[in-house]
Amino acid sequence: VYAFGIAITHMRLFWVQVPMQVAVLGTTIVAALLLIPSDPIGGAAWTALVRAGVQAGLYGVCLVAGVWRQHLRVKRGSATGAPRSSAKHDPT
Repeated sequence: VYAFGIAITHMRLFWVQVPMQVAVLGTTIVAALLLIPSDPIGGAAWTALVRAGVQAGLYGVCLVAGVWRQHLRVKRGSATGAPRSSAKHDPT
């Protein structure tokens, strides 16, 4: 899961992570409220597994979407590898 987060950050998809983390937090709260009262130890373990599964799923979808977006950008020719800045430094 952490490798997905690193890859998404490397693709500069910063703001998409905010709603994903809110969804993970909400899922964790709901799972904890449902699972922990009946069995504190087992419920906490299941809550952690549910959280990890939701986080892995969301980050996986975002990773695939980011890779697909980059693929389309390259296919259209807009990702040529040229530097972003057109300013040239003239030392003389």
